[in-house]
Amino acid sequence: MTHPYRPPELLAGHHDVSGFERRSCEQTDWLRRSARQSASTGTTRVFVVGWLLSIGLY
Repeated sequence: MTHPYRPPELLAGHHDVSGFERRSCEQTDWLRRSARQSASTGTTRVFVVGWLLSIGLY
């Protein structure tokens, strides 16, 4: 049985978050504006899961 998702991976420079959108404007804004900086300073860990052309967030 195959899984439609790739394994979770840490947010990296090759991930395009510009198309990410949640119902919560605050989550969308945080991911687009602050997630990379927070991850690089070690205050957060953002994981992404790829499925076809979509990106999810944990």
